[in-house]
Amino acid sequence: MSQAITHKESSSNEVFRHKSLVIDQCDTSELFTMTLGEEKISFRLCDLLSFKKKIFSIDLVQLFDVSYRDVEIIYLPNLDRHLLLSLEDLLSVRELLTGTFAILQLNSQVQRFLHNPFAGNIPH
Repeated sequence: MSQAITHKESSSNEVFRHKSLVIDQCDTSELFTMTLGEEKISFRLCDLLSFKKKIFSIDLVQLFDVSYRDVEIIYLPNLDRHLLLSLEDLLSVRELLTGTFAILQLNSQVQRFLHNPFAGNIPH
């Protein structure tokens, strides 16, 4: 029984961590799981990209305005749920997503280099 649990735990790799927020990627399902405190939210890559677009489209200046609400409501359509994010939460999620996509891009470039048979053979 403990071997099955260990195997299940090892199938997920941490991509990036910011404060108490974490994004993991599952080796078998290729889902990304974002952990926000006690809450875990799973995304396919296209959903994670859409979520990133929503987060970065939010006007942060409005959140400083006294007449504006002090939280942002983010609807996650494929999960049929909402997130309520304060300005501090929103900034943390932005940092998490920025770091995550930087790591994914770096990993993609490394993989491309490792699998390119002509890498390093081009004269300068």
